[in-house]
Amino acid sequence: GTIVYVGKAKNLRNRVKQYVSNSGDPRYHIRLGLLSVVAVDFLVTHTEKEALILENTLIKKHHPRFNIALRDDKNHIHLRLDPKQRYPRLTIVRRPGKDKAYYFGPYASSQAVRETLRVLARAFPLRSCTDAVMNSRSRPCLYHEIGQCVAPCVPGYTTEAEYRELVEQVALHLRGRSDDIVKTLKAQIREASDNLRFEDAARLYRRLQAVEETTGKQRVTSVKQRDQDIFGYYRAGDTVQIQTLNVRSGQLVGGRAYTFAEQLEPDIEYLMSSFVNQYYADNPHIPREVLLPCALHDADSLAELLSDKKERQVVLEVPQRGDKYHMVQLAMKNAELSYQKELDADAEMQRALEELQKKLRLRELPRRIECFDISNISGNQSVGSMVTFQDGEPDKQRYRRFRIQTLEGPNDFGMMLEVL
Repeated sequence: GTIVYVGKAKNLRNRVKQYVSNSGDPRYHIRLGLLSVVAVDFLVTHTEKEALILENTLIKKHHPRFNIALRDDKNHIHLRLDPKQRYPRLTIVRRPGKDKAYYFGPYASSQAVRETLRVLARAFPLRSCTDAVMNSRSRPCLYHEIGQCVAPCVPGYTTEAEYRELVEQVALHLRGRSDDIVKTLKAQIREASDNLRFEDAARLYRRLQAVEETTGKQRVTSVKQRDQDIFGYYRAGDTVQIQTLNVRSGQLVGGRAYTFAEQLEPDIEYLMSSFVNQYYADNPHIPREVLLPCALHDADSLAELLSDKKERQVVLEVPQRGDKYHMVQLAMKNAELSYQKELDADAEMQRALEELQKKLRLRELPRRIECFDISNISGNQSVGSMVTFQDGEPDKQRYRRFRIQTLEGPNDFGMMLEVL
């Protein structure tokens, strides 16, 4: 049969009664879905920690309809800086390795991390080219001309010591210690001016301005340079919106909203527990503090599981006052705003589909749209492609590429007929 829900409980009888009693979940489609349940199965574990691991494994394996399920979609994006290289550079990676390189993040999206790199290039002009490109150059590139690279590829433009200082500064900045960089740069500017090295002083001053501008774009959440993940939620009917905020070294560096529809779980404590468990199952960066909007039923077991994975103590906290409380409230507000934004986007998409239906004089809304194209090089290496939209959104799992097999030479109409 099909598994519709996976959950854990200390008292299985009470947990099941919560769903099947007359006073259970009032939502019609949830009740209707439960009518199709013909059996309840269970597994006994030695500890609550084992139950957490088993729950996460079964949800990933069966993708039950009424569970929160996070996909392994490679969204934990980090910046990598390898100090062992002669001239290190910042690169984007999906998962931190177990080497001795520096890793910073996670960032909310590839767009967010690329924007970070763009801003950092003005303040810390490290090379961005690959080793092969750097070793093949005989003159500085355009990035050096616009002040975004110190040109370690060509002798005479920078020294290893000067470049190493830049590397340490960018590492300090990404760890949230920009104040140390500002103090160092101001001292270097004074020294250069006192020694009449005015060009060096001007160059350092431009770097100081870029650092201060970059720092100003980051919201400082705490005077203590701590790492935190903050969770908030917003519930509307059977839909739950969960918001994460990521604080690194006391600075808010990113966050993400997750939407889950058709949620069977009426108890937000169980729902948040399942989400947090899955969130860190494949997340390589676990902070020292996890701030939550509500107490979890298995908070102690989950904290033990995360501490074992991090190999340091991890604290799960439900703050009631102070800066931590306000950060949780910020996550709650962002969850509500994200939900409203998605509602507005859905309404806008509906209007666009209705307009398309009107323009094309269709009897029904174009819920599914398939677009085809033919590509060839003077009639050779011919392929066809199909892109698909479902309810106005790209459905990339159903994109297709077709090899043209029955025709030779340039014949787009015949090739299109074969693809169709």
